Amino acid sequence: MTMRRPRILPEAPIDTWCQWAVEASERHQGDLPVFPLVAVKLLELLEGNRDAAVSEVEKLVRQDPSLLSQILDVANSALFASAMPVETAADAIMRLGLDEAADIVLAAAAASIYNVDNRLEYQIFADTWKQVWRGALGGAYVGRYLCRELKCGDAHRAFLAGLFRDVGTMLLLKLIARGVVQGELLRPPASDRVAEMASILGGNLGAGYLRRSRLPDFVVEVAESRFSPVAALVSDDVHIVRIADGFCDKLGIGPFPTFELGPLAEDSLAALDVDESQLEQLEVQAESLVEQVVELF
Repeated sequence: MTMRRPRILPEAPIDTWCQWAVEASERHQGDLPVFPLVAVKLLELLEGNRDAAVSEVEKLVRQDPSLLSQILDVANSALFASAMPVETAADAIMRLGLDEAADIVLAAAAASIYNVDNRLEYQIFADTWKQVWRGALGGAYVGRYLCRELKCGDAHRAFLAGLFRDVGTMLLLKLIARGVVQGELLRPPASDRVAEMASILGGNLGAGYLRRSRLPDFVVEVAESRFSPVAALVSDDVHIVRIADGFCDKLGIGPFPTFELGPLAEDSLAALDVDESQLEQLEVQAESLVEQVVELF
C-alpha cells in the first residue's frame, strides 16, 4: 500500500512550498510542455546562412497553417499594415524582413508553452495565465526596442531572451494547478506567496527547462540570472531584459505587477547610464509599443 503525501496548507512556510515545487518539478518533468519543434528548427536556421534562411523560414511557415495565419494577421495589423494586404508567407517576410518575421514565428510558436488546455487547471489561476503570456510578449518587444534605442546588444537576442525569460513562472503555476487538480495540494497558495516562490525558483525552473529544450546559452543565462542582485555578474542581455521587465511591471503587464520599476530595473538603468530624460522618453515609447503588441497573438 503506497503512502499518500500529506497535502500542504496554503499558509505553510515559503520553504515548505519551495521544497514541494522542486520535488514536483522532478516528478512531473515529463508532463511539462514540449518546446515547439518549429521554434528549434527556426533557431538553427538563423544560426546558418542568412540568404538560405529566408526561403527556409517561408517553407516552415507554409507547412503550419496556424503559423501562416498568425504571421499574416500580424503583417496586416495596424503595426505593419500598408495599402496592399499581405496574402502569402513570401509577401509577409518581404514586408516584415527576415528578423521581424522570425521573431513573429518564434512568438507564435512560444504561445503553445503558455497555453493551458486543461480547463480545471486553467480555473486555478484564471486571472493569471493570460498575464504571464502578456508579460512575456510585452517584455520581448520592449526588450528588442530598448536594445535598438540604447545601442546595446543584439535586438533578436533581446527579443528571444525576453520571450522566455519568465517561463519558470509559467512552469511553477502549472505545477501548482496540477497539484490541486490531482489532489496533491488542498488549495493553491495566495498570489503573493506564488509571486515569492516565482522569485526564488523561477530562474532555476526556467533555465532547466530551456537547457533541456536546447535553447541558446544566452537565453538560459537570462532566465537563470535575471533575479540575481549581483550586478557585476550581469550581462548586457540581462540588463536589457530587467529594464523591459521593469517597464512592463510599471504598466501592470505580467503575472504579479507591482506598478513600479523595481530595484533590479533601476540598477540596470544605472549600469547602462540611462539618465532621467532618456528614461522618460523610453517609458513613453515602451507603453505605446506594449499597447500595440499584447493583443497580436
